[in-house]
Amino acid sequence: MSYQSQKIRAGAHCNWRGDAESRQFFYPLTLTGTGALGSNIVNNPQVISPNFLETEPLDKNLGKPEGEADVRPDPRWWTIALWGYEVTRLFAGDPITAKPFGSPLGSAVPGSGAQLQRGSRSTHLQARIIYSNNAGYLRTVDVDIGSGIRVSVVSYFVRVQLLGTLLTKETVEGANPRAVFNNLPDDFPVVDALVCGSITDTWSSQGEKLSTFTQTVRVPAGNTDQRVCIPASARKVQVYQTSVGTVLPLSWRLSEAATAGAPPFPLGPSLGQLDFIPALRRTQRVDIPGLATHLAFDTADPDNERIFTTIWEQEL
Repeated sequence: MSYQSQKIRAGAHCNWRGDAESRQFFYPLTLTGTGALGSNIVNNPQVISPNFLETEPLDKNLGKPEGEADVRPDPRWWTIALWGYEVTRLFAGDPITAKPFGSPLGSAVPGSGAQLQRGSRSTHLQARIIYSNNAGYLRTVDVDIGSGIRVSVVSYFVRVQLLGTLLTKETVEGANPRAVFNNLPDDFPVVDALVCGSITDTWSSQGEKLSTFTQTVRVPAGNTDQRVCIPASARKVQVYQTSVGTVLPLSWRLSEAATAGAPPFPLGPSLGQLDFIPALRRTQRVDIPGLATHLAFDTADPDNERIFTTIWEQEL
């Protein structure tokens, strides 16, 4: 009998292993710009904590009479709970050396020495949930943590990774972000984020089967090659555009053509158009065409950089 099975049979809750059940990060808050700062766009999230949470392997004899064994154990319901806190700070005057979070419970009360611009019981950071379905194949779903998420999956095991931008850096209590980001100017906002989570085994679904995944996409002036890959578990989408730039339609596309050379590769044929409501600068919340693999920002505004936010609704 494995250690995890003993804990399950004993009725234990919150069974997890990994680097920690809480982690703290700094990241600059920016959507525009060039160079390192301009790369802080959330259309290609990076893994910032590869083993944040992970269940132990299940014993193949779990739930079976003594002496009987299966090739693999019966899958179980797992409920993943993730939540976070953030404080946005400005570089100004003396270096910031405040203790941002004394503990998860004290996260709403930042220490002295920092200029508090905004406090929030939510986070912009995201998570990647990896689990094995009944056929034994891995499935990966990226989700927003936001103000808290609680989802359930049937699986043999679950692993949770944390996602951030290219400039997201793990930190510790009392760290000085100037030492982490030595190229940032004064009065530049830096987010101090704390993410917590747990995985609990349950006998039935205790969480949602739906989640969202948000991407921010920057399209340079005159660009017609920008695209995002549709998440595998996405069912619906809604797209918002900021107040800058012409409102132009997007298109659903069928795969990328495999050609020689460097990306971006040519996109396949169009499967339809996604139109905006011009006065609101957003689309309707619409179903995703079944054969579409990419959402293309392929109509150019020659004079303005445009920034879009796509919100995918997913089913785990």
